[in-house]
Amino acid sequence: MDDKLERAARPHLEEGERILWIGRPIPRHYARLWIPIAIMVGIPFALVALGGIGMALPALAAGKTGSATIQPAVFGLPLLAAAVGLLGSPIFMAFRATRTTYAVTDRRALIVTTGLGRSVQSFAPGDMADVRAIELTDGCGCVFFARRSQQTRFGVSSRSIGFDSIRDFLLVEGLVRDLAARTGAAA
Repeated sequence: MDDKLERAARPHLEEGERILWIGRPIPRHYARLWIPIAIMVGIPFALVALGGIGMALPALAAGKTGSATIQPAVFGLPLLAAAVGLLGSPIFMAFRATRTTYAVTDRRALIVTTGLGRSVQSFAPGDMADVRAIELTDGCGCVFFARRSQQTRFGVSSRSIGFDSIRDFLLVEGLVRDLAARTGAAA
């Protein structure tokens, strides 16, 4: 087992709990999931922002300071900041993948994320439902075993939770199915 990964998970284990599998997302695959969003949303935001700023610069350089002159730049700067964030999201997600540890123990599944703080998500067999694996490229895949729903102003939003972009995903799927079967949750 990787010592660094084990050090991230070990403080969250209960007395006598054993790690059956431990890993982390593959950064390039984890980042690749965000590239379409970065392109489809980030580039249009950047173009609109640069257009607004570009319209305002000649007037500002000429000394005009009216609201019609400044408004495009005022709206363009926040859009440009959002565009930079969106275009940089694949890089951020690749970095986040290096700070995420997944573990399957003999009692539960854990997702530990470090960074500015530490986030620990624990899934006991009773928390698992609809265990499924999705194969990606290069022999890696995702194993999902839980769902989170939240109320939004547009209705209820639901997302799958599990281990994204991992090696040995079929092995992990089997371990998670065995764990979930303790309550009959594996579909």
